[in-house]
Amino acid sequence: MKTKLGTPKAVVATAHKLARIVYHMLRHQVPFSAIPPEQEDERYRQRLLHNLQRKAQKLGARIILETQSDSA
Repeated sequence: MKTKLGTPKAVVATAHKLARIVYHMLRHQVPFSAIPPEQEDERYRQRLLHNLQRKAQKLGARIILETQSDSA
């Protein structure tokens, strides 16, 4: 976010997001539930692959995803 908005706006945006989360927790009396590390790693991987595909599309290329076997 910092690269898009600049440091001051990124700080304000992050503070606003945290404020909304805390408000929701207090208003609805729900406990904080962190995402398990395994899920977070998978979400990061999916986001990374999506971003690579989007960048390739902007350049006029196409990426074909294929899982790599362990025996190779």
